Amino acid sequence: MLVEQVPLSAWVLVAVVFLVASRLQRPKKSTDILPKVRAEDEPRCLNSQVPLVGHAYNYLSQGPVYLYRLWKQSEEAIFTLKVLNKSIYVFADPEALQAAEKHYKTIINDELFVEGTSQLFLWSKRQQAIALIHLRDPHSAVPSLLKTVRPALRDSLRPGANLDEIGFRYQKEFGRHVNGLAASGPENIMLWDWIRTTMTLGAGLATFGPKHPFVVNPSLQADFWAVEKENLKLIFYPFASLVLRKGFKARQRVLRAMSDYASSDGREHASAFVKAYHKVLEQYKLTDEELGSFDATVLTAFIGSLIPLGFWVICFILAKPELMNAVREEVDRCVVAPDSTGSSTSVDMDKLRNNCPTLLASLREAGRIAMQAPLFRTVTEDTRIAIPSRGETHLLKKGSLAMIAVSCVHGNEKVWGDDIRSFDEKRFLPRKTSSSDGTNSDEQSAKADPDIARPVLLDSFTKSAFSPFATGVHLCPGRHYAQTVIMTTVAMFIASFDVTPLDSDKIVIPPMKPELGLGAGKPINDVGLTVRRRSGFEGVQWGLDA
Repeated sequence: MLVEQVPLSAWVLVAVVFLVASRLQRPKKSTDILPKVRAEDEPRCLNSQVPLVGHAYNYLSQGPVYLYRLWKQSEEAIFTLKVLNKSIYVFADPEALQAAEKHYKTIINDELFVEGTSQLFLWSKRQQAIALIHLRDPHSAVPSLLKTVRPALRDSLRPGANLDEIGFRYQKEFGRHVNGLAASGPENIMLWDWIRTTMTLGAGLATFGPKHPFVVNPSLQADFWAVEKENLKLIFYPFASLVLRKGFKARQRVLRAMSDYASSDGREHASAFVKAYHKVLEQYKLTDEELGSFDATVLTAFIGSLIPLGFWVICFILAKPELMNAVREEVDRCVVAPDSTGSSTSVDMDKLRNNCPTLLASLREAGRIAMQAPLFRTVTEDTRIAIPSRGETHLLKKGSLAMIAVSCVHGNEKVWGDDIRSFDEKRFLPRKTSSSDGTNSDEQSAKADPDIARPVLLDSFTKSAFSPFATGVHLCPGRHYAQTVIMTTVAMFIASFDVTPLDSDKIVIPPMKPELGLGAGKPINDVGLTVRRRSGFEGVQWGLDA
């Protein structure tokens, strides 16, 4: 997704943290809070026992859980962390997030996005300048790249013909891998490895066409995921060519391949989505290298989180037999009847999006659990934030950073219940009520629920606590793309196969590796499965008629 990047202003901080903080004695409790300090009416400042760099050290070593612990101990809706001479305002409560979104003109992510992206994908100085013209020179006759590209991304990925095209393309490519799995009998797979490989190829081809580097040279997949693994370090670390040699070299190969794609006729075979944003880019006369780095940005933003999230959805569903049966029942109604040969079939994309509430609820719940990385923004003007339920008003000072602590709002027991660590798709399903005659009915009648990031069953307060695709005006334009690809993946896999775990009597959800700054959490260990063709699907070939 086009998630907000971690600020480059902290670039020097990492060197300080690892050269200095590692020599300091770590606090006995990483979440210890010294007496509160107030600077005028800024949010409460939580001091670290290690001055200047303590919060950064603890965050880099613990990830988003560190913010969660600070919030649980302080019970503040907004609090301040001091890192070197910088104030970071942490928004930890849904009401605080609602307040922040009301000030979207002064609490923005543009500068941080461009700084982080430029460091990760080596945007040229010219790219950076034209991306931020609206901030640097508001009266310029040249339109800002960000201001022109964002509408193109958003409009070309709304539910409709362009998105359907990507779904059909993905269905064909992913179907090719499904068709070959367990075709001659039971087959053992490692689920994360298999999902990562097949979805990367499928999404690459569906979006950028058959001449995409991942299709032409599948070994580049490993390079892509090596870069994705080190993305935060490649943004932060000095001397990356020395201390991150594997990720640094992998990035070189990915960017070179994307530049070659830009110089070829590859876009002629790309999706309408890619053609739409490239048409906007034409006015800036970018070089092949600049176009390649932009395409690499889009690719990473869209599939870097999508694929881990797809893994977690499948894993959570398979681990709950009742849920798996319910999802399979929904999916079966979306499978197009086989053709006259009895073998070729496909998924009806419209039915999949609109008639699978349990599958959609499972996707949302997986997003609540797996998407924990914070979102960063910049305060461009002194801004006062009101928290009415607490009777509080806070001053956010110009030049400071704002951090949306997704781990806190996704782990808020008052919103989601006491079992926040457990996967429960029912959080996003209609509640059942008993009528006078003793029968059960949905609390809310069925209605269109087209936007994965805005569940219609949730009230506005709860919606603000659901932030897997960012919030408010910063909502990720690729969320419909993610929904289409993930739901297609799950549908084809669940409909085609019966599975049993390799090394145990039930599927065990692996622990999640915390993400420090970008994307969805990854599994620490893989899940081994024995895959068998489901009865009635032994000879079915997917995607041929998509």
